[in-house]
Amino acid sequence: MKYYIGIDDTDNLESIGTGEIAENLSKELESLNFGGSTPVSRHQLYFHDAIAYTSHNSSMCFELMDCSKNIDDLISICSQYLELNCAEGSDPGLCIVKEDLYDKNKIIAFGKRAKVEIITKEETYILAERLHIHLSEHGGDGIGVIGALAGVGLRIDGNDGRYKGKIKISKNQDNMLVRDILQNPKIQEVRDENGYLLGDNEEVFITERVKTVRLNNKSVLLVEKVIINDKEYWKNIDKKYLKRY
Repeated sequence: MKYYIGIDDTDNLESIGTGEIAENLSKELESLNFGGSTPVSRHQLYFHDAIAYTSHNSSMCFELMDCSKNIDDLISICSQYLELNCAEGSDPGLCIVKEDLYDKNKIIAFGKRAKVEIITKEETYILAERLHIHLSEHGGDGIGVIGALAGVGLRIDGNDGRYKGKIKISKNQDNMLVRDILQNPKIQEVRDENGYLLGDNEEVFITERVKTVRLNNKSVLLVEKVIINDKEYWKNIDKKYLKRY
């Protein structure tokens, strides 16, 4: 069985971020033989003065693959981990969703709403109950359940979010063939923002350690056309321009 595990609001301004908590939780589950985990994705939610958040109002999600353990055991381990590792003053929320969720469209719609409007904790619990989704609070006032559920919805949708961490794919700042870039298991496709899929023999000018975004349920390196020394090149899009994902 595959599970989506979303968490939110686990940090304060001095602690490690929610992304680190999510990544460490995924490693903990692997060490306890709960299954293999996928890379953590970060999902940007709505900015508004009425919404309490630490710095960026983003939630985190990953998938737990081939889990043969009882879901109650999974919930127990995740809950204990958050309660032991979340920062003082945070409002952690946990969401766990089975892959065979019968109505994915409702949770996807919830995630998309959370990017553009204020959602209450009460309506979050109503949806979770209707869909038989595990949702739980683990400190403070528990408002992290909103982001946790939204993050899972956006992860299921497959077209939102940035993957945590930077990927080093070249020792030098030079051109690389797409086929060589794809040797890195953390990169599944190279595309531009219009959806053009680069071929294996096309070249990309790599300017820094790169970050990937989640598109069509894949880890995608986004590139753009630039002019260097009067010649047109593909180049990875700068990190600062990936904040919209």
